[in-house]
Amino acid sequence: MQHCFFFGAGRRWLVLVSLIFCAGLPLRAQLISQYALTVSNGTYTDLTGSTPLALNQVGTGTDDNYSAALPLPFAFRLGAQAVSAYVINTNGWLTFGPGGVDPYNVPLSRSRNQLVAFLGMDLTAQQAVYSSRVLGTAPNRIFQIEAKNITEYGVALATGNVQIWLYEGSNTVEMHYGAFSADWTNGTASGAQVGLRGNDTTDVRSVSGSWATPVANTSSRALLALDGALGDLPANGLILTFALPTGVDFTAPTIAPLTLTPAGAQCRAVPHTVTTTVTDATGLARVELLVRVAGAAPIVQPMAPQAPGSSVYEATVPATVGAVTVQVRAVDTSPNANTGTSAVIFYQDALLTLDAGPDQIINAGSSATLQATSSREVAVRITEFTMSRAGVGATTSYPPYVPATAGDFLEITNLTTTVANLAGYGLEVLSAGLAAHTYAFPPNTTLDPRRVLLLHLGTGRDSAEVGYYNTGAATDALFSGSSVAFVLSAPDGRVLDAVVVNAFVPTSPIGALDWIGPGVVSASGVAGASLRGADLDNATNWAGATAAQRQTLGAINAGLPTLQPPTPVIWTGGLLSTPSAGSLLITPGHPTPGVYQYVASTTDGTCTVTDTVRVTAIVPGTLVPDFSADTANIAVGDVVTLTDRTFGIPTDWRWRLTPMTGITFVNNTSAISQNPQVQVGRPGRYTVTMTVDNGTRTDSVTKIAYLNVGLRYCVAGLQTAPCSLNNGFIDSVVIAATTLRSVATGCASGTTAPGYTAYPQAGATTAELARGQAYELQVTTSGRGSVAAWIDFNNDGVYDSTEYLSITTQARPNVAATLVFTVPDSAVLTATTGLRLRNAPLLTNGIGGANACTARANGETEDYRVKLVAAPNAVPADYAAAGLVVYPNPSTGLVRVRLSGPGLLTVRDALGRVVHTQAATAPETVLPLGHLPAGLYGLSTELGGRPIRQRLVLTR
Repeated sequence: MQHCFFFGAGRRWLVLVSLIFCAGLPLRAQLISQYALTVSNGTYTDLTGSTPLALNQVGTGTDDNYSAALPLPFAFRLGAQAVSAYVINTNGWLTFGPGGVDPYNVPLSRSRNQLVAFLGMDLTAQQAVYSSRVLGTAPNRIFQIEAKNITEYGVALATGNVQIWLYEGSNTVEMHYGAFSADWTNGTASGAQVGLRGNDTTDVRSVSGSWATPVANTSSRALLALDGALGDLPANGLILTFALPTGVDFTAPTIAPLTLTPAGAQCRAVPHTVTTTVTDATGLARVELLVRVAGAAPIVQPMAPQAPGSSVYEATVPATVGAVTVQVRAVDTSPNANTGTSAVIFYQDALLTLDAGPDQIINAGSSATLQATSSREVAVRITEFTMSRAGVGATTSYPPYVPATAGDFLEITNLTTTVANLAGYGLEVLSAGLAAHTYAFPPNTTLDPRRVLLLHLGTGRDSAEVGYYNTGAATDALFSGSSVAFVLSAPDGRVLDAVVVNAFVPTSPIGALDWIGPGVVSASGVAGASLRGADLDNATNWAGATAAQRQTLGAINAGLPTLQPPTPVIWTGGLLSTPSAGSLLITPGHPTPGVYQYVASTTDGTCTVTDTVRVTAIVPGTLVPDFSADTANIAVGDVVTLTDRTFGIPTDWRWRLTPMTGITFVNNTSAISQNPQVQVGRPGRYTVTMTVDNGTRTDSVTKIAYLNVGLRYCVAGLQTAPCSLNNGFIDSVVIAATTLRSVATGCASGTTAPGYTAYPQAGATTAELARGQAYELQVTTSGRGSVAAWIDFNNDGVYDSTEYLSITTQARPNVAATLVFTVPDSAVLTATTGLRLRNAPLLTNGIGGANACTARANGETEDYRVKLVAAPNAVPADYAAAGLVVYPNPSTGLVRVRLSGPGLLTVRDALGRVVHTQAATAPETVLPLGHLPAGLYGLSTELGGRPIRQRLVLTR
């Protein structure tokens, strides 16, 4: 069970959250693995009376090509997904999701979903002919698609013929293979991907083995050998049939549009109630509210019916300062655990904030100096985009500074009346057809009030004087029908605005839960809708827009809000007889002891905010002990200065750090100095106590776990060459299903260690990793080359070769390389340990396990700090008596099993089918179940002749 606790603290609201972070369940049921594969033989007959299909979205006759979205003649489901159109790709597959070029030729293990791979490999489009036809009458029609004379790339004589049949009603998929020549791959080891894929790489039914004896499995990397010289080719007339068992429930719960009460953009942070209607024919297992606040990990909060038996569910989000996104997730009670999700809605209260400063203690008779600070949320937003400058509804007359060769644009608007400094802002362009592309605004980039900045999504020359910039990389490659997302981030990593186009499906480096936030997502694809108003133009698809929705790219749009800067702070209360203007206030003297309250206020024309500061006047001679450190986070060997900040005039001081082991007072200071300097020799958290005395009074103050002492790691960076695109650098680092998502990092150059960056242990640059859990590390670099990673699992301050996590060589720039690693059970539990990433361009030697600290001529090094925690599920001490222990449970894929004797472990799915078997080993067996879809499974074995069973839950 998960719990959320919210507490009020003093005069400012404090939100404390204590819960288990749940890895995101799939957005829809994972059903593809339940398809049954049947192998048969028939007579292959070429289609007659069929309609030719054009594949010219890239250019007629090119190698890697695909069709426009083509309508299906009847309603069809692939797994849990209802589909109405398809796209053919010339590399041997068709998708019911967005199309695009995919030259990687392994569709089941790449980024696209909802697809049928009939011969997924590197094919050429020059000789192939594609056509389709419909057979029969409703409701028993068959839709046939033929790929005739498909050809292996580079082998003109390697040809073959395939048909895909889709059955109305039963939603069965068949692949019919015709004549293949005997020239495929010229005798080299190769193969093709054949099978179905649903929501992701864990939702797959693939085929492996040989064409003569094909075997069904759920591996997204399965291949069928294809070697004409050895005779391993599909037989003429081979039929592969994929059918779902009858009676399978693949209908996800229905979630009505969410209602937020009160609406967002309140002047003060207030609680909001989220209400929706959720229904499902088989019943609901749970309904949850996913809440993300200002970049934090998603909070999963249970929703409850408004009344017993009611289908109306609600939950309340507490008063929160910062951007909030909410989404409802519902899981039904069917064996498939069908999952439905609502659209994401966002809101942000308290766009204008005011801090009157800390409470103060003074001597009676003295005045106080008060300083208030006000701020308003950054008001720079994505307001328009163009993915085809010639499309209907696109800008009719582009600004004169836009080159005629440029085609894809993004417009950003400053909605305030003050200059916006965009230095350090970042942009991500995510496309289903291209690698993720990141862009960082150059230094000194500013945007005048109520002006727009135009980004060309391609190469060219910047013209800062007119606000025109080029992002590079993805050179005018976005077509009007492409699925794209644009993400605008502040320097601290907060997502300020995100626009989703053409039902973009999140992929690496942004996962489904990441896409729920962190920050403000423009509603319904409407750009600029995230700050007290909206761009009145509909940004769903400009190339398909009507003339009434025509863009004004490069000019500010009518209807956008104007946010005024805050007015000067006004002070009232306390000893003031009249209000005082200005952030700084020097109060009159306070003649008698007591508590005096001063109130600061400001407005931006829409909202007025106030804050109160308390001034406590005390009898002279009173001691109020306090101290501070010049830094509370240090490394072993560092020296920290403790400074006495006692109110009053003490004459004696006594300091104590707990534990005292490894503590040394240095620079002629001691434990009785007023401001001692302390060197700490061991990592850990140290409690500090200071006792003060003024001859008549003694008092003390203790700050628990005040000093956080971490390990000092070797600084390894570029020692001889400057950091540059040619020398290669790390562009993004992500650990999936954690908070670590450091994107658009670029390369930080310095004088002592160019190309070295140490990131703080906060927000998107840290993660919590649990013992025994498997994680996916994703690293993207600017160029081809190798990447290496280390995690200091034993927390000794050294990156040992045994702690080396190897990542495969980057074949292409700007494409994430992935590595799955498991935190060992022997990892030392600590709040701070090191994660190091290093890369080397292809032109240099790779990086080995002993090279964590070796100076290199090029590349980049990035250091992170992560937290190592215990496994989510503790192992019972009496596991031997229980006989069988399974942990963690639920699990994301790697399951540990302890059995008190030898046995065979069998895993069955919800339908009772065996999906995995493995012999138990002493003292522990690891079951690699990451390939199985999320859901409920049964684990069984025999021990001493008696059966033992245990339920197993897999999540994603």
